[in-house]
Amino acid sequence: MTMQPIESGSSHEPAERFVRRRDEHAPGHRHAVQFYERDDFLARVVSDFVSDGLAAGEPALIIATAAHRAAITRALAATHDVDALQRRGDLRLLDAQAMLDTFMEGGVPDPARFREVVGAAIARLAHGRPRAVVRAYGEMVDVLWGEENVHGALRLEALWNELASTHHFTLLCAYAMARFGDAAQAEAFAELCAAHDHVVPAETYPHADATARQREIARLQQRAAALEAEVARRERLERQLRAELAARERAEAAVRASEQELKDFLENAAEGIHFVAADGTILWANRAELELLGCTREQYLGRSINDFHADAHVIADILARLRRGETLHNRAARLRRPDGEIRHVLINSNCLWRDGELQYTRCFTRDVTELHAAETEREALLARAEALRREAEGASQAKSAFLAMMSHELRTPLNAIGGHVQLMELGIHGPLTDAQRDALDRVQRSQRHLLSLVNDVLNLARVESGRIEYDAESLPLESLLAEMRAMVEPLLEGGALTCEVGAAADATNVYADREKVQQIVLNLLTNAIKFTPAGGRITLESGVDGDAAVVRVRDTGIGIPANRLESVFEPFVQIGARAFSPQEGVGLGLAISRNLARGMRGDLTVESTVGEGSCFTLRLPLA
Repeated sequence: MTMQPIESGSSHEPAERFVRRRDEHAPGHRHAVQFYERDDFLARVVSDFVSDGLAAGEPALIIATAAHRAAITRALAATHDVDALQRRGDLRLLDAQAMLDTFMEGGVPDPARFREVVGAAIARLAHGRPRAVVRAYGEMVDVLWGEENVHGALRLEALWNELASTHHFTLLCAYAMARFGDAAQAEAFAELCAAHDHVVPAETYPHADATARQREIARLQQRAAALEAEVARRERLERQLRAELAARERAEAAVRASEQELKDFLENAAEGIHFVAADGTILWANRAELELLGCTREQYLGRSINDFHADAHVIADILARLRRGETLHNRAARLRRPDGEIRHVLINSNCLWRDGELQYTRCFTRDVTELHAAETEREALLARAEALRREAEGASQAKSAFLAMMSHELRTPLNAIGGHVQLMELGIHGPLTDAQRDALDRVQRSQRHLLSLVNDVLNLARVESGRIEYDAESLPLESLLAEMRAMVEPLLEGGALTCEVGAAADATNVYADREKVQQIVLNLLTNAIKFTPAGGRITLESGVDGDAAVVRVRDTGIGIPANRLESVFEPFVQIGARAFSPQEGVGLGLAISRNLARGMRGDLTVESTVGEGSCFTLRLPLA
């Protein structure tokens, strides 16, 4: 399409001359757009456009809104008989919205139905006029634009242009200028103008004088530049405002989230929380508080806090201290539930003050009922244990006194027996036969054994009563062990057992009581000898382990079951002992030895495997 110049000398006739008569034998198409500001101006323009066509023998098709059809009809009636024109088929008036309804589908014109409906309307007017060109005025596009269906309007403009390839018509479209006040429509407005080969501005644009038109163009350019600058400024402000609004929304969202988190924290805290007004009225409580007291929210809120305290003087003291501005920590109290059950609690609380006036108290309530019950039970158990301890101490003292007394009573006749046996061996009562001498030997061995047992009982009594005194000094461990080895030499049964003393890497001194160390090691060696069969081996060795010296007595004896390792250190316990056992003793040696070791800040332990032997380890502090 080629843009045609405006050839009107009147400001009221800007569009009616845009179409020149074409060659009689060369049908063509012109597509113009008229922008307008007032409806009366539009009615005159369309009336002139139609009148020029009628004068040239060109029928007219008007597709407009009801209001515009009425205005155009009134303008035409000034020079034509409109009814006669319609009866002769020179003029046809159609409703814009009704036409749109016939071919619009989902906001977009359907091409086939548009050609069918609009093409038929043009063909009907051209019927019987082989060379006639129909003058069409349409404002369906304006209706779509007014509905903000810009895409639909532009597509409809394109369909009008496509229809010109099969139908002979000249088209005038019109748009209300008020529809283009948004700067965002600039691109769509340019596309709209490009769809026409003739664009006519609204009536306020001067048409008569070239100088006036130039001035108007310059003025419009200035206004456009100013508007573009204003638009840019407003866009910047809008972006800033949007950014500020977005930041504010984010901040408000963060505040809401924080408030929600705080609310959730308070409501679902594991400890009870409540707010109480200055007069003692309960204002708010969380779930844990309600569960603690077995109340619904309705049963608890609005009541006086005094109603739930079992001790009036306690809550009175709490409220008085809070009103004085104090902060309470772990204040014990008793709360009474509606069912009468008492709950023991610890209260932490302070107040919110505003302008020197108490607003409400903030209270955390910790339920310690089970803890209180456990503490009460613990105190009862401690009292019972203390009573039992005193009772046991009394029994132990009585036992020790009894053992000491009995041992003393036993030692006197045993010593007398020993003395008489020695006198008889010396022949005081006459010469002895071999049989008599053997009998006296058996009596003497039994007397010594009984005396040893009595001494063990006395030692145990002294250890348990704490009457053992220790004379600690620095002792050379290697020489002390050599002495112990020499002392047990007579017990090795003439070579049936071997007893070796392991060489120490370095000379070691211990800080201990010589007599007590000798007693412990001698007891360990004699036990090893007693419980190791003939052909076995006993090893006595020493060394350093950390900050302690160690003495180990190993044997290849019968061993001790794993479940009895600790029990061998209990008084009167002998592993594997039975009546008439060849092993002598009553099981006091190891109990006494461990107590003596611990009395010297050491210890005595054992490792053993049944059938392979045992290893007793004595630990003593280094000198």
